[in-house]
Amino acid sequence: MSQLLFKLDQFTSQISKGILIITVPSLVILVFTSVLGRFVFSATPHFIEETSRYFLIWTGALGASVAVRTGDFIHVEAFQKLFSPKVNSILERTSSLIVILFLLFLFIGGLGVSWQQKSQMAATLPISMMWPTLAIPVSAVLMLPHYLLVLLSKKEVKS
Repeated sequence: MSQLLFKLDQFTSQISKGILIITVPSLVILVFTSVLGRFVFSATPHFIEETSRYFLIWTGALGASVAVRTGDFIHVEAFQKLFSPKVNSILERTSSLIVILFLLFLFIGGLGVSWQQKSQMAATLPISMMWPTLAIPVSAVLMLPHYLLVLLSKKEVKS
């Protein structure tokens, strides 16, 4: 079971990184184009601001799933020094269980919100608002394998 979760975690990590390789440079190009258009040409294409906003939403959501795996996601370490390794292990597993429950809530709730937004169109782009809101449930699903591994393993999992 742990081996399957580990492979799934690696696979979802590669998906996240692959999409980020596209979204981050695209976001930089879009924002640079917007600034260049605004200050040099006194006009910017109408769709750039909204497109960059949606790229930023997806970049943040996918970046969070990558940060979880590398240990760079926000967490409090102050209490770890107060307890023994055994207590820390129990706290880490309890924390992982709480995060898993929260991610399941984000997934289910996010799918509901995305489904409600499917008929609403973006202001300047011909896309459904479902696509930007799908970033939340997708990132929740991408984080789940890692936290399940932490919950089931005897040591901290890092990719």
